[in-house]
Amino acid sequence: MTTAMQLFISIWVPWILGYACILYILGRVRLPFLLILSLSFGMGLGVLCQWMLFLGMLRVPYHLDIIGIPLIIITVLFFAAYLFNRKKAAQQPRYLLPEKTQKKGTIFWLSFFYVIFVVFVAFWMALTIPVFSWDAFATVAFKAKILFIEKTLAFLPYSSHAAYPLHTPFVEAWIAFNLGIWDDQLIKIVFPLTLCSFLLINYVFLRYFMDNKWALFGCFLFCSSAFFVAHATISYRDFFMAYYNALVVILILLWRKFDEDRLLFLASLFAGFATFVKIEGQLYLGISILLVVLLLMSDRRIGFRKKINKSLLFLIPSLLIWLNYFVYNRLILGIMVEQKGTIELGWEQLGRINDILNKLFIDCFYSGNWNFVWYLLVFSLCLQLEKVFRSQAIKILLFLLLCFLGNIILLGTLTASYVWLAGKLWYQTLSRLVLHFYPVCVWLVVLLNAPMAPHQEQKQDP
Repeated sequence: MTTAMQLFISIWVPWILGYACILYILGRVRLPFLLILSLSFGMGLGVLCQWMLFLGMLRVPYHLDIIGIPLIIITVLFFAAYLFNRKKAAQQPRYLLPEKTQKKGTIFWLSFFYVIFVVFVAFWMALTIPVFSWDAFATVAFKAKILFIEKTLAFLPYSSHAAYPLHTPFVEAWIAFNLGIWDDQLIKIVFPLTLCSFLLINYVFLRYFMDNKWALFGCFLFCSSAFFVAHATISYRDFFMAYYNALVVILILLWRKFDEDRLLFLASLFAGFATFVKIEGQLYLGISILLVVLLLMSDRRIGFRKKINKSLLFLIPSLLIWLNYFVYNRLILGIMVEQKGTIELGWEQLGRINDILNKLFIDCFYSGNWNFVWYLLVFSLCLQLEKVFRSQAIKILLFLLLCFLGNIILLGTLTASYVWLAGKLWYQTLSRLVLHFYPVCVWLVVLLNAPMAPHQEQKQDP
C-alpha cells in the first residue's frame, strides 16, 4: 500500500465515522451537506481519541487493527441505525437550511481566491516542515511518538506535562500507526485539514445570517491572521482548541435559532471533546454551561421542567467526557495538577490586573498576530451600536467575548499562570489563549457590518 493511500485511510476512517455519528444524532433534521461533512471531521477525531483513551485505560496495546477495526464496525452500525430509523419514522424531515443567494461579485471572488491560496500555503508548510518548537516536542509530538513506539499509556505519568489532555498526541499517533512509521511531516496533515473543516463550517454558519459574499469575507478575515494560519500548520494543541470551542458556540447559536435540541446535544459532545484537547477546555465548558443555562432561563416559551431537561441534555454528555479522563488522570494514574494552575490568593494579586489588561491590549492591537481584525471590531461596535440591541446573536457573542477575556484576567490574577499571561513569559502563551476565542471576534465584525437579511429584519434573530 502506498504512503498516500495509508495517509488517506488514516483521515478517512474517523471522518466517515463522524459522518455516520452525526447523521444518526440528527435523525430527521437536515443540515447543509457541507456543514454535516465538516462537522463530521471534528466528530470523528473526537470519537477516535475517546476510543484510544478507553483502550489505554483497559491497558490494551495500541495496534492499527485493534484501534481501526472496531471503529469501522461502529461506523457500519451507526449507518445501519440511521437508515433503519429513517425508513421506520413517519415524521417529515426538518430542513434547517440558510436562504439561497445568487449574488457573488468582486468581494466574493477576491475572498475565495485568497482563502484557497492560504489553504494551499497551510498544506505546503505543514507537509514540508518537520515538527519544531519546544511545546510541539514537549507536550504533543513526543507523547505521540512514545504512544506509537510503546503502544501503551503506561509511560504517561513520567512524561513532560503529564496532566495535559491527549487529543492531539492521539491523533498524531493514529496517523503514524496507519503509516507504519513515524514521520515528523506527514503526521501534521491533520492541522490544515482542520483548517479546511473550520472554514467550511464558518462559511455555512455565517450564511444563516447573511449572503454568501459576506460569509466568505468572514473566512477571508480568518485567513488574514498570520497567527491563526500558522497554528494550522504546526504541532500545537491550540488550533484544535479554537476549532472545538468555535463548534460549540456555532451549534449553541443554531440551537437557539431553530430550537432544535439535537444541535444542543452535538454542542455538548464537542464541548466534551474540547476538554480533552487542553486543560483550558474545562474553563470553556464552564462558560458554555453558563451560556446555555442563561439562554434557557430567559426563554419564556418553555416550562421549568423542560428547561431542566434541556440543561441536562447539554450537561451530561460533556461532563461525562471530561470526568472520564479527569478521574483516570488524577485518581488512577495519580498525576498532579500543573503547577501553573495552582491558586494564589492575596491582596497583592489584585495588582496583576493592570498588567494583564496591558498585555492583552498589546497582543490584540500591536502584536501583528491578528492583522486589523480587533481594530475592525472596535470601529464596528462604535458605528453599528444600534445593531447590538437588535440582534440577539451579537449580544450572545459579546457576552462570550467578555467571558473569555474575563477568564484570562482571572487566570492571570488568581493562579500561577500570571508569569505566562502577563509576566516575563507572556509572549509565549497569551496569544495562544486569545486564539481560542478569536473566532468570536471575526463573527462579531461580520455580523455587525453585513446587511441584515430580510427575514431577520422581521423577527429578532438569536
